[in-house]
Amino acid sequence: MDIDTLEYFIAVAELLNFSKAASLLHITQPALSRKISQLESEMGCELFKRRKPNLHLTEAGVFVLEKARRIVDLRDEMVTGISSALQIPGGRLRIGYLNLSQFALLSRSMDALGNNFPNIEINLRQHTLPVLRSLLDDGQLDLIFDMCSAEEMDAECTYHRVSEGKLYAVLPASHSLAGQKDISIEELSREKYVFFNRTTAPRVFDGLIQVCLQNGFSPDIAAYGDNMESVMMLVGIGKGIALMDADAKVLESRHTQFVPIRNHKSARVWYLVSRTDRLTPGISAVCDMIEELALTPDES
Repeated sequence: MDIDTLEYFIAVAELLNFSKAASLLHITQPALSRKISQLESEMGCELFKRRKPNLHLTEAGVFVLEKARRIVDLRDEMVTGISSALQIPGGRLRIGYLNLSQFALLSRSMDALGNNFPNIEINLRQHTLPVLRSLLDDGQLDLIFDMCSAEEMDAECTYHRVSEGKLYAVLPASHSLAGQKDISIEELSREKYVFFNRTTAPRVFDGLIQVCLQNGFSPDIAAYGDNMESVMMLVGIGKGIALMDADAKVLESRHTQFVPIRNHKSARVWYLVSRTDRLTPGISAVCDMIEELALTPDES
């Protein structure tokens, strides 16, 4: 079920005529009939009594109509709230990110924001995590992507989770474990590692060290990268392996292989973070939308 289907149902319920509703909605009558049939199948009951030439709502149809109107109204209220809070037209949303691990989600978010709010100005800024947090606190950014654990959350901020925290081993394509369906963290205890420089993302660095220590070994760090791209390049040329979350798979190439680490999730995950004292209803709704996109599989 989606909003479009509910709007189709509302049109038929109000007009009590499939042909007129299809014309209003600019779709064919067979396509509209299929949508209503799918909704009835999902609901597990008939929503209309179809006795030619008359069409009437069933008791269940009356109930669904009331709820469908409310859902569509809530959608409209959210859109209006964002437009008002961000002062569209002329509004501006400033988002800070660390690296391309957020690229896929940012791309989908920009499409959704652009489609719903074509007049909004969206600014993206890339920095290290400490700089991003400083810019957020100073009011120079509205939202940032940050990685932290529940214990590290700041009471002055609001957090929307945008990653599952599933951990992957990033291996050179020629590595003996590269073809595995999954591997255990213990199998990686004797490997050489490529890590981020700690100054770029201290919590990411510390979190990965903690993962290794909790599993009984200290990682042998052979090389450091200033950003995710350089880490991936170092892995690709065989300098070592890396540990990354699923979002980094956007950078996977023929030189590298992402293999899930069995029964393990990182304690630190990615969040979309805003200052609570500057969290307008509109920015909150934007965060909700991006969070929903993050948890929805990308079928493109």
